[in-house]
Amino acid sequence: MKKYLVRAPLVTGLAALLLAIPTWKKDGLKDVTQPYLGEYECVEAKLNSTDYLERFSSLTLELRPNGAFVLHYREKGGKQKKVRGNYRYDAEKETLTLTAAKGSFQREFPLKQGELTVALPVRDKILLLKFLQK
Repeated sequence: MKKYLVRAPLVTGLAALLLAIPTWKKDGLKDVTQPYLGEYECVEAKLNSTDYLERFSSLTLELRPNGAFVLHYREKGGKQKKVRGNYRYDAEKETLTLTAAKGSFQREFPLKQGELTVALPVRDKILLLKFLQK
């Protein structure tokens, strides 16, 4: 009888916890198997040696659980804009492959310990963007 008195609250508590997990995910609890999910804030934006971050009031990248990403940006004095696409994370290589513009853009970038570094050639210059996970 004592075993049942101890087990009943334990089982009830465990059941309540398991039922609450889907609610936690909706509220933003990060999935421990996909730690790269969430928002990344741009902390550096340069075109060669020119600082481009000062041109934006906000620049964030959101990685969603369904393999989609949204790049949110607002130039100072401008409207909020978005670029959407898909991504794939490779845990072995610690890289993020971004695909946008209906597949015409696809590049792989390093994503290590919450830091994403995007380096792209733009004409004869290099655009460098560094994002940190919030």
